[in-house]
Amino acid sequence: MTDRLVHIAYPALILVLSLFFVYRLKIEKSREARGTGLIYTGLILIFIFTAVNLLQQHANYSDWFLEDVYPLIILFKFLILASGLVLFVVGMSLFFSHWGDKIIDVGNHLEKLRLLETIQGESRYPYPLQELLDRVLKNLVRGLGEEAGLIYRLDVSAGCFNPASAVGLNEDELALLKNHAFGRNIVSDALEDKTPLVTSDFRSFGGKAQLALSRFHSMLVIPLIAGKSKLGALMFFSPRSRVYDQDFLDIAVPIAGWLAEKIEVARLNRQLRREASELDTRDTLLAEFFRKIDRIVEAGAERPTANEFAIKCLGLAGADEVYLIGSDDGRLVHFGGTSDPTGLSESFRAAIITAIKRRRPVVLNQEESGPDGKKAVASSTVLYPVDRRGGALLLIRKKGAMKLGEKDLKVLNVVAALAAMIIRCEAVAVAESVRQKGLAILTRVLRLKLDPEQLPDDLKEFMNELLTTVSPSAMILLYGRHGRDYEVIHASVDSRAVADVSVTLGESSLGRAAALKAPDAAIGQGNVAATVNRYREENRIAFNALFGEHRGPVFYADYPVVLAGRTEYIFSVFDFEEAPGGDADRHRLLSLIVGLLNLRLEMARTVSAATPAVTTAGKPPTILAVAEQPVILDLLSSMCRSLGGKVLAAKNGTEGLNGFEAYRPDAVIIDLADIGLTEEIVVSDLARQGFSVWDLAARIKEISPSTMIIGVVGWGISPDQDRLRRAGIDRLLCKPFQIEQLAEILAIPNP
Repeated sequence: MTDRLVHIAYPALILVLSLFFVYRLKIEKSREARGTGLIYTGLILIFIFTAVNLLQQHANYSDWFLEDVYPLIILFKFLILASGLVLFVVGMSLFFSHWGDKIIDVGNHLEKLRLLETIQGESRYPYPLQELLDRVLKNLVRGLGEEAGLIYRLDVSAGCFNPASAVGLNEDELALLKNHAFGRNIVSDALEDKTPLVTSDFRSFGGKAQLALSRFHSMLVIPLIAGKSKLGALMFFSPRSRVYDQDFLDIAVPIAGWLAEKIEVARLNRQLRREASELDTRDTLLAEFFRKIDRIVEAGAERPTANEFAIKCLGLAGADEVYLIGSDDGRLVHFGGTSDPTGLSESFRAAIITAIKRRRPVVLNQEESGPDGKKAVASSTVLYPVDRRGGALLLIRKKGAMKLGEKDLKVLNVVAALAAMIIRCEAVAVAESVRQKGLAILTRVLRLKLDPEQLPDDLKEFMNELLTTVSPSAMILLYGRHGRDYEVIHASVDSRAVADVSVTLGESSLGRAAALKAPDAAIGQGNVAATVNRYREENRIAFNALFGEHRGPVFYADYPVVLAGRTEYIFSVFDFEEAPGGDADRHRLLSLIVGLLNLRLEMARTVSAATPAVTTAGKPPTILAVAEQPVILDLLSSMCRSLGGKVLAAKNGTEGLNGFEAYRPDAVIIDLADIGLTEEIVVSDLARQGFSVWDLAARIKEISPSTMIIGVVGWGISPDQDRLRRAGIDRLLCKPFQIEQLAEILAIPNP
């Protein structure tokens, strides 16, 4: 009975123990653990063994099967028990192995947490970035049990890597790792792929850097990337092969990401501080400049000159020099500035002129190579257009580049508007000065006495008038005709170099001017040199000797003096300085002066060859000339005197009307009003038609209906014929007209 109870207790005990194991080890809750199925199977097989063993204790068991079956049942029991025990032991081994791995993982995580806590503790202190990198790398290498580590920073501008912090590497190894080129190597590949790379083949490092790591056998490269910024790499080196597994990466990669964020934040902070400093500096400069602008536009203040305006603009965009310039016929015109622009090279002037033609802001940088062979901006120039006439503001910074921001451009827009007004005022002032000077010269030329018998001496005196139109350094040569050649008969300089100069008809500029009886000019140093080089060799040598130490004339022109249809004399003008109003205007003024001289000579020749065309009762006619412009008044007076008349002069219509009523002249010439002839003649220049012109003509007709009124109009002007008839104007002369035309009209009786 006792044996039977014991055999009954075996299955119960096995069942209770199985439930205890399952509950105590929480096998039913560890579904992800390995070996749980084997444990369940082993326990079931053991339970089956005890159940079979219990059945064998039955009283009739020996009668259940044939005698030969019982040995097989015993073998079956053994196999079931053995299989159950084996499966149970294997399952338990796998189950405990799984939890052992978990314990290791937990340990690793704890180690990672301790390492992160240490690094975060370091980061809480306000260490400079370099010290923070050193501390973090030292903790990483020590905490991860590595031999050596390196933080490799990427210098994007230089395109290379440089060590930022290192642990376990000596100075020689670090020297070999400096300036490692970004390109085909494992560090660059890790950055481009954004993936950690492990290698034991240090040839993949490339360059001389692989020599620095010859004592190691494994290398791990973790890219340092923050957002879109590629900052470098965190690297570990080991003398063992293949030591960097996923567990190591799980610890190192997050720390590398955190470190990259720290580096990026530090970089952005530096950039923000630098930009804030630049903004503060720029705001200070702008405030100072606006104070200058306030002084320029101060109510009641006088308009500054171009030089004064340029001085007030110093400091704009960091400029050291400021100029107000323009372009005229491909020539750089200087209106004013902080210094003399003569130091500007010809190539730089050509670049400026080309930029002015484009009429848009241009930045010109001049580069030079430094000691390391790298090119850098040595000086910078900003050309900012101010109007559509070619005016511009030129800003030059002698050292470094000029960087124009949005605020700088807004300020330049304001300054450009002010500069445009200054340039226009300067241009008007220069033009007015040139005009007044030209009018004064023309007046003196009109009053100059010319005697055909001593014309060479008169031309020498005339040369003095020409000298007033050029710079003090200019030279004027007077040539006289000898057969088919022209030789120098007088010079404004004391030089024997031109004593033997002899120019043939048609030779270069002078010969062409003589043949065509028209002025010929070359403007610009290059054009003048090319013109001089077309003379014969002996003449070129003489001219170059005449120029002496000068850098070469920038203006050269020939002006013929024509007598009886033949060029008898020629004035040659050489100037080494550019005219304030432009060389083209100077050439026009000289052409007008010499043309007026030719007109005077032609008038003198005509008068000497003819008798007076108009007489009144055997007496010379009295002619009243009225003109607002002194040049026109002198010209009309000279023409009337050439016809043998006595001239009365009036400067406006009121004086002309008073003179007509007081003297009742035989002829009247009026600038902007008119004069006529039968017994009394009025000549009117209608270039400036106004009320006084028509009123004066009508008043003269009212006083003396028989007076012929002759209107003088500019070439191409067609006045209203009905208005002319209503005003009483009988005849018209169109400028330019010959003295014979005036004589012919004065001889026609009034119908």
